[in-house]
Formats: sequence, structure tokens, C-alpha cells
Amino acid sequence: MRNMTIIKLKLTKALRNLQDYIKISYIDGAISATDNRYISIWEDYISARTSLLEVDESFFNSLDIIQLPQPMQISSFFDRTRQYMGYPARSRDTINAAIENALTYIKEYEEANSNSDESSSEIAQSAALIIRIMDKWSNMISSFKEHRIDVKPIEVKNEYEMQYLFEGILRLLFEDVRPETYTPNYANRSNRTDFLLPKQRILIETKMTRPSLDGKKLAEELIIDKEHYRKHPDVDVILCFVYDPERNIKNPEGIKDIQELVEPPYFSIHFSN
Repeated sequence: MRNMTIIKLKLTKALRNLQDYIKISYIDGAISATDNRYISIWEDYISARTSLLEVDESFFNSLDIIQLPQPMQISSFFDRTRQYMGYPARSRDTINAAIENALTYIKEYEEANSNSDESSSEIAQSAALIIRIMDKWSNMISSFKEHRIDVKPIEVKNEYEMQYLFEGILRLLFEDVRPETYTPNYANRSNRTDFLLPKQRILIETKMTRPSLDGKKLAEELIIDKEHYRKHPDVDVILCFVYDPERNIKNPEGIKDIQELVEPPYFSIHFSN
């Protein structure tokens, strides 16, 4: 049942990203074929469905088989002579229904097999909650900029201040939060992690970009960190949170290529500006 944790995280993330497209009324009725975020939603579903078949092919085989639709020529609303390649607007409803159906199947499967691993549900729920904090981080930071004149503003100017604030939030939600733990040796060295939630078997690494930490340097550090963290004996999920307020990372999706979401412990990366 461990594999279910990351599959649900992937589907939940895809569904959350899809809400933006469902709420927006596109003038031309289509989504640009160059919209990588929309494409990634479909890729996450396809990947999740493939993983579910590996868990139990007979149970999940009836899930919808859908692929990214072929882009088509779309006429501009403002200028009918101008055309571009785009995905049909109705494809949003198709992928939304498929994701919701998959999550329903997973819930039914877990209920039928709850005795095999009762802890997997808590791990998934805790990881989803932490990821939600990461996704909403920039909203919280923005709110600090509007404060009363007689109140000292809260500022996050470096990685230590980021960790200090993040730890406080974690302690509101979890009883056992252990900072500055050490992973087993890798390449004759040990590495400090930021937070370990032992009951939930989740490890959290936080990073804040700076002029000396660009995309290339960040990717190099994460590759090294990943090898440290995956040797930890008491961890099923590793969440790496990158706060990039100055938008130093030009291609976050490219850095996510180093994630390992197939075999536990799962290593996933999440960005916030």
C-alpha cells in the first residue's frame, strides 16, 4: 500500500492544478498547445494510472484510458484570420472526470485492503497537508507586507528565517517535529536534514534561493541530498520545499526531473515564489 501514497499525491496535485483551468473562461475556447502546466496534468494522470496497474492490475484496469488530446487549429476570437494550436476546452472536463474517478477507485481499494497497511492513509494525508502549506506559502508571505504601523513586520530574508517560520507551522499540526536530524553516511559524509516527522515517516528539506544558488547549483545540491535522504531507515516520503522569492530559478519543472516517485522512499520537489 506504500505505493498509493505518492500516487494519491500526484493525482491530488494534478486535480488542484486543474482547478485553475476549470475556473478560467478562455475567450477562444481552447488552451494553448504550449502550456506545459496543462500538459503536465495529463502526464501525471497517465503516470498514476500506470502505477495503479502495477499495484493491482485487475482492480484498476477499468480506469479511463486517456491520452493528451491532439492539438488543433483554433481561430482567434479577435481575429478569425489568425490561428494557433490549442487543446479543446472540453478536454478539461475529460481529465477532471478521469482524475476524480481514479481517486474514488483508490479510496475503495484502500477500504477493501485497510488491514494490510493502515498507516499509509495517515502518511498520505500528512504529506498532502504539508504540500498544501508549501503551495500557499507565498500567500502567507504576501500577507505580512500589510501590517499595522505599530507592529513589527515579519520578514523572511534568508533560509534560516524560512526554516524558523516553517517549523512553527509544523508544530501547530504535528506533535513530534524533530529539527536538525542527520541522515546515514553517504560517500563518507553525513548530511543535516531540516525536519523529521517520525510518526508520519516524512522528512522535509527546505531551501531558499539566493544569488549564489541558481538553478544549476540547486539541482546539484538536490541530487546529492537525495542520495543522503533515501538511505534514511525511518522515512517513506521525502518532501523538498524550495522558496524562490526572487524567481532565480528559471525552469523549476526541469529541476523536478530528478524526483524519484516510483519506489519508496519517494522524493518530491515543490516550489513557491
